[in-house]
Amino acid sequence: MSDGTINNFLRETASCDSQTAQERQDINLVAQLGLVPYPDGDAWCVLWGSNPMEGVVAFGKTPIDAIRNFNKAVYTEKLALDRATPTEGEHDDL
Repeated sequence: MSDGTINNFLRETASCDSQTAQERQDINLVAQLGLVPYPDGDAWCVLWGSNPMEGVVAFGKTPIDAIRNFNKAVYTEKLALDRATPTEGEHDDL
């Protein structure tokens, strides 16, 4: 095997390892919450809560897409809550 072929193989292996690590990270939150993507019509859904109106919900064309969208939704929800919650010293005097 030539050096170029070996280098290409090593780059491809590193890329696969990186993608696998990212997918594990994406799945981690959903797994920790005990959630499982389920089919909903022609999409996949991840729901955290009793229903979509009261919980966090996300959809995707594949289970991993639904998981990634769920992670974004949780992060967006957390940012909104963080912005709405006064930090120490920011309370209004009534």
